[in-house]
Amino acid sequence: MFHVKHIKCLFWMKLAFMGEIFHNIHMKKFTSKTQKVGELGENLAVKYLKNKGFSIIERNFTFQGGEIDIIAEQNNTLFFVEVKTRNYKNTPLDKISEYKPEENVTPKKRERFEKTVALYEGSHDVEKYESIKLVCMAVYISGKDVRVDMIDF
Repeated sequence: MFHVKHIKCLFWMKLAFMGEIFHNIHMKKFTSKTQKVGELGENLAVKYLKNKGFSIIERNFTFQGGEIDIIAEQNNTLFFVEVKTRNYKNTPLDKISEYKPEENVTPKKRERFEKTVALYEGSHDVEKYESIKLVCMAVYISGKDVRVDMIDF
């Protein structure tokens, strides 16, 4: 039988263990307008993926300075997703300019993204998947209209 003193000790040991596991996990805080548009885009991308039958494994995986916006799976394929969002205010989506949000994935950003994917693969059980895909989801927002494109890297 445990005494209260032992239960408290076990409780604090469990908290210390959890802190050790989760010490690198920080909730993302969106403060600027650009960050809020990005957060909206990520939420819309998740909704799109779920509607297409994807299972969301993780969001905002961050490790050693890199980030993967969404990690999802479908049909035994693991998807690493970079989301890029563009807010066009009230311009109709069929009238938007030739600019594409995915053009913001510079070679340096792509290299950091690929490094973070490799770090994720090294620390998680990804061998169970038949294939792995790196994709960019371009989210176009115009008022209440939204368009989402999924582009292979």
